[in-house]
Amino acid sequence: MIGIKSIASYVPANGVDNYAQGAKFSKDEDFILGKIGSAFLPRKDADQETSDLCVEAVNALFANNPQLKRESIDALIVVTQNGDAEGLPHTAAIVQDKLRYFPGVLGLCLRHLRDERLHGSHGPEKRPADHR
Repeated sequence: MIGIKSIASYVPANGVDNYAQGAKFSKDEDFILGKIGSAFLPRKDADQETSDLCVEAVNALFANNPQLKRESIDALIVVTQNGDAEGLPHTAAIVQDKLRYFPGVLGLCLRHLRDERLHGSHGPEKRPADHR
């Protein structure tokens, strides 16, 4: 049967305390939660790539679903706004390699495509050449 059996994510433990950052600018907790929406900003380590975070998510997936077997996976979908390096090979392929995934598994990387024209960064006559 085709379907999604489970979804996993990984959030790094290291990060920035937004309350401490706000205090530097005389901003209180209400401002931080009201304007930023989060008391903590997770940050990956300098030597980590997006694919490393994905590997952690896959490890969590199997840890949280012991009945799930690697050989039962037909597709690995990575959804990210910030892929590894320049985007090629795509991050899902890099994750498959790091996990030593089976060759028959489809890897699909969905990247958040942002059209700068919609956000006012470029006029219609100045279209960015690279829309990664």
